[in-house]
Amino acid sequence: MVQNRRLGKGGTLNAEYHRIEAVRRFKYLGTVIYDSNDETEEIRARILAANKAYSSLQIIFRSKQIHRNNKIRLYKTLSQYYAMEV
Repeated sequence: MVQNRRLGKGGTLNAEYHRIEAVRRFKYLGTVIYDSNDETEEIRARILAANKAYSSLQIIFRSKQIHRNNKIRLYKTLSQYYAMEV
């Protein structure tokens, strides 16, 4: 197999008979990957998603009809979920 790791014309990589286009950013399994390996935008996006999820549950957290222990369990579950995502 013949490979060339240098970018050719138009930002392409050549591997045998295949041309692979080099891009600055792409989305893979829901995660945005940059060519510079900078993760600050990804971290911001995840924090924003967690804040949106938390704020959408404020009605539940403020409800008097739902027991406090259930609210705590929900909060801990969401916290663990978003901790694993990061």
